[in-house]
Amino acid sequence: MAAPSTSSSGSATATSSTPNVTVQLNFPSCDYKRFQVPIPAGTVVESLTESTLTVMAADGSEWDFFKITAPGVTPLSSGVQCPATANWAATAVYHLNPGWTGSGSGQGSPRGSGTAFGTGMIRPRDTQTPAGGTWDHAIAFAYHNTCDGTSHPRYVYPATAGDGFTGGLGCIPMGGRFQLDPSINCATWASIKYEWMRQECRTLQKYGAIVVDTGDAFITQYYTSLGSYTYPWSPAWDVYLPMDLMSHFRVIDWTQWTG
Repeated sequence: MAAPSTSSSGSATATSSTPNVTVQLNFPSCDYKRFQVPIPAGTVVESLTESTLTVMAADGSEWDFFKITAPGVTPLSSGVQCPATANWAATAVYHLNPGWTGSGSGQGSPRGSGTAFGTGMIRPRDTQTPAGGTWDHAIAFAYHNTCDGTSHPRYVYPATAGDGFTGGLGCIPMGGRFQLDPSINCATWASIKYEWMRQECRTLQKYGAIVVDTGDAFITQYYTSLGSYTYPWSPAWDVYLPMDLMSHFRVIDWTQWTG
């Protein structure tokens, strides 16, 4: 298992006065359906292979988008290539209500686990926690060896789905929770260099990390596209927790975990 790194997702917070814009769904065909969504002006997405965006609406609902692109940008494809238009475009659209104010589970999502994009993400408010603190939630992460359902369950709570492809007893169900050994002293561990690492270390001891998607290595997830805010692990080469922590993780018994 590689050391934990981070994967970003765009996010935006709408107010009651944010005007709606048109988002067209380009799957299973171009402009298959249209949605009116309060995406704030200036919202940025990465336009990478699997760009995502979460919009936190003023009414407590949440819009989650997969392979989303801004107006005028050639849309990303999930099987059909569509032309650029004056609309936002995505290949998956979910409107969760309640969204970011709810449990984050049970309504569907572009994530393989079915959990909402808004759950478990590392936020600016987390990394602005005073020195010596702990973030107040479990951390969402992607993991490579998620179960295909042949030896272990394909998914467990809080996941409601699974897209794993790994058999055998070494796989982890979607929704499984990793915990860092609580006996480690995060303040004095020699290879932990920065305060944000100490805070993430303590968070992984207290709340753990929950598998929300299938992906490379052990990738924790955070919000990006947040204007002028710069995460403390930027630039990218300082994004990893120390490798020597990895042998100190354990998996919580998913038959006992109830929430």
